Amino acid sequence: MKPLIEIDLLSKRFDETLALDQINLSIEKGKVYGLIGRNGAGKTTLLKLISGMLIPTKGAIHYDSDYIKEANDICFGRDNNFYLSNYKLKALLDMAKGIFPNWDRDRAKELIDLFEIDTKKYYQKVSKGTQTMISIIISLCSGTDIILLDEPYAGLDPINRENFYSYLRDHYFDGENTVIISSHVIKEVEGYFERAIIIDKGHILIDDDMESIHDRSFELICDEVLFSEIKGTKNIIKHTKLAGQYTLSIYDTISNDEKSNYISKGARINAMDLQDLLVALCTKGGQSNGL
Repeated sequence: MKPLIEIDLLSKRFDETLALDQINLSIEKGKVYGLIGRNGAGKTTLLKLISGMLIPTKGAIHYDSDYIKEANDICFGRDNNFYLSNYKLKALLDMAKGIFPNWDRDRAKELIDLFEIDTKKYYQKVSKGTQTMISIIISLCSGTDIILLDEPYAGLDPINRENFYSYLRDHYFDGENTVIISSHVIKEVEGYFERAIIIDKGHILIDDDMESIHDRSFELICDEVLFSEIKGTKNIIKHTKLAGQYTLSIYDTISNDEKSNYISKGARINAMDLQDLLVALCTKGGQSNGL
């Protein structure tokens, strides 16, 4: 299937800062992506480039013209829209309805009720969490082919975070909607992605399905003898040594026979979640074979 978005050697520079450095990505239709990385990794810059809010310094973004024909076929959800401060929330939603031709009126009402929002209030008078919820409502009701959400949990209390994630799971894992969610808070959102893109310092480190990532992410604790045996045969992205024991962060396939062999030689093997993997990839220190 032709990618919905094809990104080729994309770079973006702001003065002396290279925010993105020759990245390549393919975004498929109908998947929910997690764009994962530390603050300043390049997540927001990438989303702004995809949405057309920024122009690349180098490289190109190609859209499948069968789906993406106009600028309003992509919705970039963000709060802190200070130029909207003097508007009531109802007026903001009415403006969004005028911008997006496929606006879902019923879904908007459902989400307003779910988040218990008083739309008669002014944007500048409501809490950070309510501003975030308005951004989420506009994004999810836009009816666009691509929805981009930049740190959408910002300011949400635990109940509304769960409301948002549950609504996303119940309505957007249908093979039709394409959603990219940027986040540096990983543990609570990991289960809502179908595919993860890990980015750091403007470089894509991993782009893979969540199932594959889970199948390849391990922490292995062993002695020096087994470390010497494993080194060079597996992709060790980081290792540390303490009191004669080595802790290896591995991003590679380990067969059942290999696991049995390692365990028979005294190793302990644990699965790494997405946050552990990000930390291993991005933490300075240790040694790495690279990806």
